[in-house]
Amino acid sequence: MYVGIDGCRAGWFVVCLYAKSKFKIDIFKDIYALWNKYFNAKIILIDIPIGLPDEKITNRQCDLEARKILGPKRGASVFPTPSRLAFHANDYRQANCLNRKTIKKGLSYQVLNIIPKIKEVDDFVISNSNAKGIFRESHPEICFFSMKGTPLKYSKKKPDGIKERLDILNSINKKSEEIFNYSLSKFKRKYLVRDDILDGICLALAAKGSINSLITIPKNPQYDSRGIRMEIVYRKWKNKNNYV
Repeated sequence: MYVGIDGCRAGWFVVCLYAKSKFKIDIFKDIYALWNKYFNAKIILIDIPIGLPDEKITNRQCDLEARKILGPKRGASVFPTPSRLAFHANDYRQANCLNRKTIKKGLSYQVLNIIPKIKEVDDFVISNSNAKGIFRESHPEICFFSMKGTPLKYSKKKPDGIKERLDILNSINKKSEEIFNYSLSKFKRKYLVRDDILDGICLALAAKGSINSLITIPKNPQYDSRGIRMEIVYRKWKNKNNYV
């Protein structure tokens, strides 16, 4: 099985793809419960930073290259990754100060809001050596870029952006719309929004296939102070309908 994960209001949204076009969706409150269910997956792609900057490596090269690939319009979707020191803050002001102290960069409120999820995954990966080769960081906008061949035109928060992404997913796997509609019917919007579903499907499709065919950004990843690879992986689609 191949798994794509995106953070959502209720925790973590999971799309799992099996052979013969079978699929399963889940929401887990924490990453440990998710791992207990999907530990035997061949690969799990997640849209959250894995491997964090520090005083010695203040910029993750994978973030810089991903923004360059996506260009000025979509590059902003690759958020600046906070340092571990920012995890210890009690409020925005302190987090911003600690991050500037460590990597000479401030924090946006948007990044601040996902720090608990970044910390959760960081703690998990550090304490679970078996998960390191299975849990890989990816980014939906990079995967969509690879599927389409160009950066996307519309924001995923807009109706045109939802349609644009769903059309791309359907061109890769005809089950995509079924997964999307089933997810909408199963979970309320206060727990799961439309773009979370699209991102989860996108990552699951990127996970499906040979692990050796995944492309790594950068080609030679950096390692953080805990020995964790800092990379963003995606799959190259030579033609559409590869995984229908």
